[in-house]
Amino acid sequence: MTNKKKIKLYTHTDMDGYSCSIILKLYLEAQYDIDVEYLNYSDLDNKNLSFKKDIDKYEHIFITDLNFKSIDMIENLFNLKDTDNNGKIHYIDHHKSDLNLQKIFTFAGINFYSGVDCATKLLRLYLLRNKYRIFELNNYNSNKNQVIIEFVDSVDAYDTWKWKNSYCHNRIVHLAEQLSMLFNYWSGESFEEIMLTNLKASTILTSENLAEVKTLTNLKDKYIFKKVSEALIYTNLEEGVGSCFAYVEAEQYGNDISDAILNIFNYSKKLPKECAMSYLPKVDYVVIRQGNFLSFRSKNECSNDIAKLFGGGGHSNASGAPVPFRYTTKIPNLISDVKHNKKIIKHNEVYLEIKED
Repeated sequence: MTNKKKIKLYTHTDMDGYSCSIILKLYLEAQYDIDVEYLNYSDLDNKNLSFKKDIDKYEHIFITDLNFKSIDMIENLFNLKDTDNNGKIHYIDHHKSDLNLQKIFTFAGINFYSGVDCATKLLRLYLLRNKYRIFELNNYNSNKNQVIIEFVDSVDAYDTWKWKNSYCHNRIVHLAEQLSMLFNYWSGESFEEIMLTNLKASTILTSENLAEVKTLTNLKDKYIFKKVSEALIYTNLEEGVGSCFAYVEAEQYGNDISDAILNIFNYSKKLPKECAMSYLPKVDYVVIRQGNFLSFRSKNECSNDIAKLFGGGGHSNASGAPVPFRYTTKIPNLISDVKHNKKIIKHNEVYLEIKED
Protein backbone atom coordinates (compact mmCIF):
# COMPACT_ATOMS: atom_id res chain seq x y z
CA MET A 1 0.00 0.00 0.00
CA THR A 2 1.50 3.31 -1.12
CA ASN A 3 1.44 6.38 1.09
CA LYS A 4 -0.81 9.21 -0.01
CA LYS A 5 0.75 12.49 -1.08
CA LYS A 6 0.40 15.45 1.27
CA ILE A 7 -1.35 18.82 1.12
CA LYS A 8 -0.71 21.72 3.50
CA LEU A 9 -3.46 24.26 4.25
CA TYR A 10 -2.91 27.57 6.05
CA THR A 11 -6.28 29.15 6.82
CA HIS A 12 -8.07 31.62 9.08
CA THR A 13 -9.60 30.86 12.48
CA ASP A 14 -13.15 32.02 11.68
CA MET A 15 -16.02 29.97 10.23
CA ASP A 16 -14.93 30.75 6.67
CA GLY A 17 -11.40 29.54 7.42
CA TYR A 18 -12.53 26.27 9.01
CA SER A 19 -15.00 25.74 6.17
CA CYS A 20 -12.11 25.96 3.71
CA SER A 21 -10.59 22.98 5.51
CA ILE A 22 -13.95 21.18 5.32
CA ILE A 23 -14.20 21.68 1.55
CA LEU A 24 -10.59 20.68 0.92
CA LYS A 25 -11.05 17.47 2.91
CA LEU A 26 -14.41 16.67 1.30
CA TYR A 27 -12.96 16.82 -2.18
CA LEU A 28 -9.36 15.72 -1.74
CA GLU A 29 -8.83 13.62 1.40
CA ALA A 30 -9.32 10.36 -0.51
CA GLN A 31 -6.24 11.19 -2.59
CA TYR A 32 -4.18 13.24 -0.10
CA ASP A 33 -3.25 13.52 3.56
CA ILE A 34 -4.18 17.08 4.51
CA ASP A 35 -2.31 19.02 7.23
CA VAL A 36 -4.10 22.17 8.42
CA GLU A 37 -2.73 25.13 10.36
CA TYR A 38 -5.13 27.83 11.58
CA LEU A 39 -3.82 31.40 11.79
CA ASN A 40 -5.05 34.86 12.78
CA TYR A 41 -4.06 37.81 10.61
CA SER A 42 -1.49 38.91 13.19
CA ASP A 43 0.15 35.47 13.06
CA LEU A 44 1.40 36.30 9.58
CA ASP A 45 3.48 39.08 11.15
CA ASN A 46 4.58 37.19 14.24
CA LYS A 47 5.40 33.90 12.56
CA ASN A 48 7.92 33.87 9.74
CA LEU A 49 6.29 31.08 7.78
CA SER A 50 8.55 29.60 5.16
CA PHE A 51 6.40 28.06 2.49
CA LYS A 52 9.44 27.36 0.36
CA LYS A 53 10.71 24.70 2.77
CA ASP A 54 7.46 22.80 2.23
CA ILE A 55 7.74 22.62 -1.56
CA ASP A 56 9.40 19.19 -1.48
CA LYS A 57 7.39 17.93 1.49
CA TYR A 58 3.91 18.72 0.11
CA GLU A 59 2.35 18.12 -3.26
CA HIS A 60 0.28 21.31 -2.87
CA ILE A 61 0.19 24.23 -0.43
CA PHE A 62 -3.03 26.23 0.02
CA ILE A 63 -3.34 29.63 1.73
CA THR A 64 -6.99 30.63 2.21
CA ASP A 65 -8.83 33.52 3.88
CA LEU A 66 -5.60 35.19 5.06
CA ASN A 67 -4.90 38.80 4.11
CA PHE A 68 -1.45 40.21 3.38
CA LYS A 69 -0.96 43.91 4.16
CA SER A 70 2.44 44.60 2.60
CA ILE A 71 4.91 43.35 0.01
CA ASP A 72 7.49 43.03 2.80
CA MET A 73 5.22 40.54 4.58
CA ILE A 74 4.86 38.53 1.38
CA GLU A 75 8.64 38.64 0.89
CA ASN A 76 9.06 37.11 4.35
CA LEU A 77 6.68 34.28 3.56
CA PHE A 78 7.61 33.57 -0.05
CA ASN A 79 10.91 33.73 -1.83
CA LEU A 80 9.63 35.93 -4.65
CA LYS A 81 13.02 35.99 -6.33
CA ASP A 82 12.77 32.26 -6.90
CA THR A 83 9.92 31.62 -9.33
CA ASP A 84 10.40 27.85 -9.32
CA ASN A 85 7.29 27.04 -7.29
CA ASN A 86 6.16 24.38 -9.74
CA GLY A 87 2.56 25.58 -9.46
CA LYS A 88 2.26 23.99 -6.03
CA ILE A 89 1.21 27.09 -4.07
CA HIS A 90 -2.45 28.18 -4.31
CA TYR A 91 -3.45 31.52 -2.73
CA ILE A 92 -7.22 32.01 -2.45
CA ASP A 93 -8.70 35.06 -0.75
CA HIS A 94 -11.44 37.67 -0.98
CA HIS A 95 -10.23 40.57 1.18
CA LYS A 96 -9.80 44.06 -0.21
CA SER A 97 -6.11 44.80 -0.81
CA ASP A 98 -4.13 47.82 -2.00
CA LEU A 99 -1.49 45.45 -3.35
CA ASN A 100 -1.42 44.11 -6.90
CA LEU A 101 -1.45 40.53 -5.69
CA GLN A 102 -2.21 39.17 -9.15
CA LYS A 103 1.01 40.64 -10.53
CA ILE A 104 3.08 39.70 -7.46
CA PHE A 105 1.97 36.08 -7.31
CA THR A 106 2.02 35.51 -11.06
CA PHE A 107 5.65 36.65 -11.09
CA ALA A 108 6.45 34.24 -8.27
CA GLY A 109 4.75 31.30 -9.95
CA ILE A 110 1.97 31.19 -7.33
CA ASN A 111 -1.60 30.36 -8.36
CA PHE A 112 -3.86 33.27 -7.39
CA TYR A 113 -7.66 33.18 -7.24
CA SER A 114 -9.82 35.96 -5.78
CA GLY A 115 -13.34 37.36 -5.95
CA VAL A 116 -16.16 38.90 -3.95
CA ASP A 117 -17.39 35.59 -2.51
CA CYS A 118 -16.01 34.10 0.71
CA ALA A 119 -12.85 31.99 0.63
CA THR A 120 -14.84 28.76 1.10
CA LYS A 121 -16.88 29.41 -2.02
CA LEU A 122 -13.84 30.52 -4.02
CA LEU A 123 -11.93 27.41 -2.96
CA ARG A 124 -14.70 25.08 -4.12
CA LEU A 125 -14.92 26.86 -7.47
CA TYR A 126 -11.14 26.75 -7.83
CA LEU A 127 -11.04 23.01 -7.19
CA LEU A 128 -13.82 22.37 -9.70
CA ARG A 129 -12.16 24.53 -12.34
CA ASN A 130 -8.95 22.55 -11.95
CA LYS A 131 -10.62 19.18 -11.56
CA TYR A 132 -8.89 17.58 -14.50
CA ARG A 133 -5.86 19.84 -14.94
CA ILE A 134 -4.49 19.60 -11.37
CA PHE A 135 -6.74 17.72 -8.97
CA GLU A 136 -8.58 14.46 -8.95
CA LEU A 137 -11.69 15.21 -6.87
CA ASN A 138 -13.95 12.85 -4.96
CA ASN A 139 -17.05 12.12 -7.00
CA TYR A 140 -20.39 12.90 -5.38
CA ASN A 141 -23.93 12.31 -6.56
CA SER A 142 -26.22 15.24 -7.29
CA ASN A 143 -27.92 15.08 -3.88
CA LYS A 144 -24.69 15.34 -1.93
CA ASN A 145 -23.37 18.04 -4.24
CA GLN A 146 -26.52 20.08 -3.65
CA VAL A 147 -26.05 19.81 0.12
CA ILE A 148 -22.43 20.95 -0.20
CA ILE A 149 -23.49 23.91 -2.36
CA GLU A 150 -26.10 24.93 0.21
CA PHE A 151 -23.55 24.71 3.02
CA VAL A 152 -21.04 26.80 1.04
CA ASP A 153 -23.68 29.41 0.14
CA SER A 154 -24.66 29.71 3.81
CA VAL A 155 -21.06 30.25 4.93
CA ASP A 156 -20.66 32.79 2.13
CA ALA A 157 -23.88 34.60 3.09
CA TYR A 158 -22.73 34.98 6.69
CA ASP A 159 -19.07 35.83 6.04
CA THR A 160 -19.80 38.50 3.40
CA TRP A 161 -22.99 39.77 5.06
CA LYS A 162 -25.09 38.79 2.03
CA TRP A 163 -27.57 37.34 4.51
CA LYS A 164 -28.55 40.94 5.33
CA ASN A 165 -29.52 41.64 1.72
CA SER A 166 -33.13 41.30 0.60
CA TYR A 167 -32.18 39.09 -2.37
CA CYS A 168 -30.62 36.37 -0.19
CA HIS A 169 -32.88 33.31 -0.04
CA ASN A 170 -34.65 32.89 3.32
CA ARG A 171 -33.42 29.31 3.75
CA ILE A 172 -29.80 30.41 3.24
CA VAL A 173 -30.26 33.31 5.69
CA HIS A 174 -31.72 30.96 8.31
CA LEU A 175 -29.04 28.31 7.78
CA ALA A 176 -26.26 30.92 7.89
CA GLU A 177 -27.49 32.09 11.28
CA GLN A 178 -27.73 28.52 12.59
CA LEU A 179 -24.22 27.62 11.41
CA SER A 180 -22.67 30.74 12.93
CA MET A 181 -24.44 30.04 16.22
CA LEU A 182 -23.09 26.50 16.37
CA PHE A 183 -19.61 27.61 15.31
CA ASN A 184 -19.52 30.07 18.22
CA TYR A 185 -20.80 27.43 20.63
CA TRP A 186 -18.64 24.52 19.49
CA SER A 187 -14.90 24.76 19.09
CA GLY A 188 -13.65 25.30 15.55
CA GLU A 189 -12.31 21.74 15.52
CA SER A 190 -15.69 20.34 16.62
CA PHE A 191 -17.50 22.40 13.98
CA GLU A 192 -15.21 21.01 11.28
CA GLU A 193 -15.53 17.42 12.48
CA ILE A 194 -19.34 17.52 12.78
CA MET A 195 -19.88 19.31 9.47
CA LEU A 196 -17.63 16.84 7.67
CA THR A 197 -19.61 13.93 9.11
CA ASN A 198 -22.95 15.55 8.25
CA LEU A 199 -22.01 16.54 4.70
CA LYS A 200 -20.68 13.08 3.94
CA ALA A 201 -24.10 11.80 5.06
CA SER A 202 -25.80 14.26 2.67
CA THR A 203 -27.14 16.56 5.37
CA ILE A 204 -26.06 19.83 6.99
CA LEU A 205 -27.72 19.83 10.40
CA THR A 206 -29.10 16.78 12.19
CA SER A 207 -32.11 16.79 14.53
CA GLU A 208 -29.70 16.86 17.47
CA ASN A 209 -27.94 19.90 16.00
CA LEU A 210 -31.27 21.69 15.52
CA ALA A 211 -32.23 20.99 19.13
CA GLU A 212 -28.99 22.68 20.20
CA VAL A 213 -29.80 25.63 17.95
CA LYS A 214 -33.18 26.11 19.64
CA THR A 215 -31.62 26.22 23.10
CA LEU A 216 -28.80 28.47 21.93
CA THR A 217 -31.22 30.91 20.28
CA ASN A 218 -32.86 31.70 23.60
CA LEU A 219 -29.49 32.12 25.31
CA LYS A 220 -28.20 34.20 22.41
CA ASP A 221 -31.09 36.67 22.55
CA LYS A 222 -30.56 37.23 26.26
CA TYR A 223 -26.82 37.72 25.73
CA ILE A 224 -27.33 40.23 22.90
CA PHE A 225 -29.87 42.24 24.92
CA LYS A 226 -27.39 42.40 27.80
CA LYS A 227 -24.43 43.48 25.65
CA VAL A 228 -26.43 46.03 23.66
CA SER A 229 -27.44 47.59 26.97
CA GLU A 230 -23.79 47.72 28.07
CA ALA A 231 -22.57 49.46 24.89
CA LEU A 232 -20.93 52.87 25.41
CA ILE A 233 -21.24 55.65 22.81
CA TYR A 234 -18.30 57.92 21.96
CA THR A 235 -18.75 60.93 19.69
CA ASN A 236 -16.90 63.97 18.35
CA LEU A 237 -19.31 66.54 16.95
CA GLU A 238 -16.57 68.30 14.95
CA GLU A 239 -15.97 65.27 12.73
CA GLY A 240 -17.96 63.90 9.81
CA VAL A 241 -18.28 60.21 8.95
CA GLY A 242 -16.70 58.03 11.58
CA SER A 243 -17.20 60.55 14.38
CA CYS A 244 -19.55 58.43 16.45
CA PHE A 245 -18.86 54.85 17.51
CA ALA A 246 -20.12 52.31 20.02
CA TYR A 247 -17.80 50.21 22.16
CA VAL A 248 -18.66 46.98 23.96
CA GLU A 249 -16.75 43.98 25.29
CA ALA A 250 -18.26 40.64 24.27
CA GLU A 251 -16.83 37.18 23.77
CA GLN A 252 -19.71 35.90 21.65
CA TYR A 253 -21.98 36.95 18.78
CA GLY A 254 -19.95 39.98 17.77
CA ASN A 255 -21.63 40.25 14.38
CA ASP A 256 -25.11 40.07 15.86
CA ILE A 257 -24.37 42.64 18.55
CA SER A 258 -22.85 44.98 15.96
CA ASP A 259 -25.81 44.49 13.65
CA ALA A 260 -28.24 45.28 16.49
CA ILE A 261 -26.40 48.51 17.38
CA LEU A 262 -25.96 49.65 13.77
CA ASN A 263 -29.66 49.05 13.12
CA ILE A 264 -30.91 50.05 16.55
CA PHE A 265 -34.14 51.65 15.32
CA ASN A 266 -35.22 48.42 13.64
CA TYR A 267 -33.88 46.22 16.41
CA SER A 268 -35.36 48.25 19.28
CA LYS A 269 -38.74 46.58 18.77
CA LYS A 270 -37.16 43.32 19.95
CA LEU A 271 -35.44 44.84 22.97
CA PRO A 272 -36.86 44.82 26.50
CA LYS A 273 -38.34 48.17 27.51
CA GLU A 274 -35.64 48.64 30.14
CA CYS A 275 -32.87 48.50 27.49
CA ALA A 276 -31.47 52.03 27.25
CA MET A 277 -29.90 51.40 23.82
CA SER A 278 -33.31 51.81 22.16
CA TYR A 279 -32.99 55.57 22.79
CA LEU A 280 -29.38 56.04 21.71
CA PRO A 281 -28.26 57.87 18.54
CA LYS A 282 -27.11 56.32 15.29
CA VAL A 283 -23.43 55.34 15.27
CA ASP A 284 -21.02 55.15 12.33
CA TYR A 285 -19.25 52.01 13.47
CA VAL A 286 -19.09 49.52 16.32
CA VAL A 287 -15.96 48.29 18.10
CA ILE A 288 -16.23 44.98 19.93
CA ARG A 289 -13.39 43.75 22.08
CA GLN A 290 -13.15 39.97 22.13
CA GLY A 291 -10.27 39.11 24.41
CA ASN A 292 -7.11 40.34 22.69
CA PHE A 293 -8.87 41.12 19.43
CA LEU A 294 -10.86 44.13 18.20
CA SER A 295 -13.69 43.73 15.69
CA PHE A 296 -14.80 46.77 13.69
CA ARG A 297 -18.24 46.79 12.04
CA SER A 298 -19.83 49.59 10.01
CA LYS A 299 -22.37 50.40 7.29
CA ASN A 300 -20.45 53.26 5.64
CA GLU A 301 -17.31 51.29 4.66
CA CYS A 302 -15.01 52.85 7.26
CA SER A 303 -14.21 49.69 9.25
CA ASN A 304 -11.25 48.55 7.17
CA ASP A 305 -9.59 51.99 7.27
CA ILE A 306 -9.81 52.06 11.06
CA ALA A 307 -8.60 48.47 11.41
CA LYS A 308 -5.54 49.29 9.29
CA LEU A 309 -4.53 51.97 11.82
CA PHE A 310 -4.30 49.15 14.37
CA GLY A 311 -2.28 46.86 12.11
CA GLY A 312 -5.32 44.83 11.06
CA GLY A 313 -7.57 44.58 8.05
CA GLY A 314 -10.43 42.74 6.42
CA HIS A 315 -13.51 43.96 4.58
CA SER A 316 -14.83 47.49 4.14
CA ASN A 317 -17.64 46.93 6.65
CA ALA A 318 -16.21 44.08 8.73
CA SER A 319 -12.58 44.13 9.85
CA GLY A 320 -10.41 43.20 12.80
CA ALA A 321 -7.12 43.93 14.52
CA PRO A 322 -5.19 42.71 17.59
CA VAL A 323 -5.36 44.70 20.81
CA PRO A 324 -1.99 46.48 21.14
CA PHE A 325 0.45 44.51 23.25
CA ARG A 326 0.14 45.10 27.01
CA TYR A 327 -2.79 47.51 26.45
CA THR A 328 -5.61 46.48 28.79
CA THR A 329 -7.77 49.55 29.53
CA LYS A 330 -9.28 52.66 27.93
CA ILE A 331 -9.54 51.12 24.46
CA PRO A 332 -12.14 53.74 23.32
CA ASN A 333 -9.75 56.56 24.24
CA LEU A 334 -6.98 54.80 22.35
CA ILE A 335 -9.20 54.51 19.26
CA SER A 336 -9.92 58.25 19.35
CA ASP A 337 -6.23 59.09 19.82
CA VAL A 338 -5.16 56.85 16.94
CA LYS A 339 -7.82 58.33 14.64
CA HIS A 340 -6.59 61.84 15.51
CA ASN A 341 -2.90 60.90 15.05
CA LYS A 342 -2.15 61.55 18.72
CA LYS A 343 -0.86 58.01 18.95
CA ILE A 344 0.35 55.51 16.37
CA ILE A 345 0.60 51.73 16.43
CA LYS A 346 3.57 49.89 14.98
CA HIS A 347 4.27 46.18 15.38
CA ASN A 348 1.40 45.93 17.88
CA GLU A 349 2.97 48.56 20.17
CA VAL A 350 1.55 52.01 21.01
CA TYR A 351 3.73 55.08 20.43
CA LEU A 352 3.15 58.81 20.91
CA GLU A 353 3.06 60.75 17.66
CA ILE A 354 5.49 63.71 17.82
CA LYS A 355 4.61 66.66 15.59
CA GLU A 356 6.36 69.95 14.96
CA ASP A 357 4.59 73.12 16.12
